[in-house]
Amino acid sequence: LDRVAVMRLDRGPTASFKDFAARMMARLIGRFVRETGRPLTILVATSGAVGFVGLVIPHVVRPFTGARYAKLLPVAMLVGGIFLIWVDTTARTIFEPQELPVGVLTALIGAPFFAYQIHRQGQIKP
Repeated sequence: LDRVAVMRLDRGPTASFKDFAARMMARLIGRFVRETGRPLTILVATSGAVGFVGLVIPHVVRPFTGARYAKLLPVAMLVGGIFLIWVDTTARTIFEPQELPVGVLTALIGAPFFAYQIHRQGQIKP
């Protein structure tokens, strides 16, 4: 919960209230992460690996646009569309007489990147 530490606790007359507030904030954020994780899991499970693009592309674009959604969302949509066109073209031409499912290529590209993002944020220790 190091990343969840929203406030620094000092030892003063209100330390017990701050401890309580920090515990409640950590519980709230933990519940939020659990509750939003379930719909995302269902989204990826139902839409397949193509829906995975909507989870990965914003992370790719964010270093170039910043965290402001006014810039991030349009650029992420454009990059996501270009990425899917590129993946679809590659899937159709890589084994010329047959087609490779688009979800296979998006999973091959997206899953390692997603694992890298989780590792980089320090949630998985080697």
